[in-house]
Amino acid sequence: MNLTPEQAKAVNLEGKNIIVSAGAGSGKTAVLSERVIRKLKDGVDIRNILMLTFTNEAAGEMAARIRKKIKKAGLKEQLEYLDQAYITTFDAFALNLVKKYHYVLNMSKDISIIDASIINLKRKEFLEEIFEEFYEEKDERFLKLIEDFTHGEVTGDGWDNEKLENFKEITKLPISSSILVEGELVCTEGAKQPVEIQAIGAGALNQAIKAIAIARGFVAPSGKNLVCIPAFTDIMIDGEERTAIKLIIEAI
Repeated sequence: MNLTPEQAKAVNLEGKNIIVSAGAGSGKTAVLSERVIRKLKDGVDIRNILMLTFTNEAAGEMAARIRKKIKKAGLKEQLEYLDQAYITTFDAFALNLVKKYHYVLNMSKDISIIDASIINLKRKEFLEEIFEEFYEEKDERFLKLIEDFTHGEVTGDGWDNEKLENFKEITKLPISSSILVEGELVCTEGAKQPVEIQAIGAGALNQAIKAIAIARGFVAPSGKNLVCIPAFTDIMIDGEERTAIKLIIEAI
């Protein structure tokens, strides 16, 4: 693998903690697998290396790449140990620790990782309960907060039951329309559907797509899906006109 100077540094630097900031498609997995092979050649046992990822797919890809590189490097003994190595997700590793030392934590070892869809449903359930409590109490600070984030769609003094019900429907709409410049959030505006996200630069666009993917996970349990339409647009930032990618998102 031909490494850039920055990638070579990430592969070879020793003696200190290392944090590497890298965007999508920058070769993170390749660099990490090269670092592992370099350590194996230096005499480190692969069973003493901990490699954690966020998804099972990424962990599988990491293990597959390392297996190929070990074979190519002729490290036969380490190849035999590969299936015993800690190449897994953060969740799975944490679960393994809890099960292994459950007696120290005073917990049952019969636990598992909760499904993401259940978490999303519970999160929505808890949030609705909190909102309902504040609505019933007619908490002025809460109502002012919601009104600010819905562009004052419900106005006037006093909060009768009909107005509160209407207000609750308004607050279920997405609060978005973010402008991102080279990965940095510039400003946000409240918006009804459809929602627009404007991004300048590959980093900002990457983060915007991730945000849409996460948002889809929240609406999916209710049977809805998100439709995303890309387009170009010009925006003014600090008096300078910039061309951005506009993503128009709507739940269907």
